[in-house]
Amino acid sequence: MRKPTFGSRTGGVKSMKCKNCNADVHNVDEKTVSVTCWKCVAKSINPHSLIISDMSGEELARFFKKQRQKDGRSEN
Repeated sequence: MRKPTFGSRTGGVKSMKCKNCNADVHNVDEKTVSVTCWKCVAKSINPHSLIISDMSGEELARFFKKQRQKDGRSEN
């Protein structure tokens, strides 16, 4: 037997494209007209924010190497 769920959403949900970067945003209320993804919200709050999922493998390795040099840890 399935456990009843209680939530504030009574209608259906849909997926939409972010109005800034066109990324898919899932689980959006069916009455929503436009949506902004979490990455665009983070970048609008702090334009210098670093989003690791946007970085390539090479950029990520350089970033972590730079962080190790700042805090004095060895690379081993």
